[in-house]
Amino acid sequence: MKVIKVKKIMPRVVALLFIPFILAGCSKKSDCDIKARHVHLYTKNARNAVIQTYLNSEDMRTYDGYNWNKEYIEVTTEDLEFYKTKEKLFDGALNWDYLYNIMKSQKDYLEFYYYYTEDYYVSCTDEDGNECGYWATDTHQGWTQNPNYRGVTGKVRVVHSRFFGYRIVKKDGKYVLEKSKSVDDIRDVIQNYPYFSEECINKVNREYQVDKSKLSSLKVQDLDEFTGPDLSNTSISKAK
Repeated sequence: MKVIKVKKIMPRVVALLFIPFILAGCSKKSDCDIKARHVHLYTKNARNAVIQTYLNSEDMRTYDGYNWNKEYIEVTTEDLEFYKTKEKLFDGALNWDYLYNIMKSQKDYLEFYYYYTEDYYVSCTDEDGNECGYWATDTHQGWTQNPNYRGVTGKVRVVHSRFFGYRIVKKDGKYVLEKSKSVDDIRDVIQNYPYFSEECINKVNREYQVDKSKLSSLKVQDLDEFTGPDLSNTSISKAK
């Protein structure tokens, strides 16, 4: 009988399978030949806007989708520590269109709490080898956006979006991030917390009890007590 040895084959196959993934993770570098310390402008299209930010990188494209530009600014060694701290953030004032579009895209919505139990039969074998069984109960509970979901209780909540920014301060000789409180309008914090991430959204909610017979026709406007941003004002400054 012919014996096929597989131990020597398998490692090679595995290695070949992983080569595309390894290569895919390597980012192409720019041909930048600037000798002075500097950071480049990086841009990214998102939410019908362009995000601009300066990064200490020479990758043509970063892992989170930012593209290298020739434009740069010279920096000091201390500046590089600052840019390292704000690496995943961008200046809100320079990217107001993106932040405004974030606020514009958020809509309050309803979620319905459900709770129900379900019995099921479990087959087993006892120590003597005899078949046996017993009934068990599963409990299902949680929140859904479907008002007709099984076991809805009448407990309803309005889910609302609030927004937050960051500022960079120096403590004990090091730059650190400080996060703002969550607010209904980004303009309430952008002056003192000028830096933002792409997902600067925090979800909050308020709960209500509603007659179950009315859940199907319930609209968010029937319960919503939250205050949203003034979207009629597209300026970065709040109307006085």
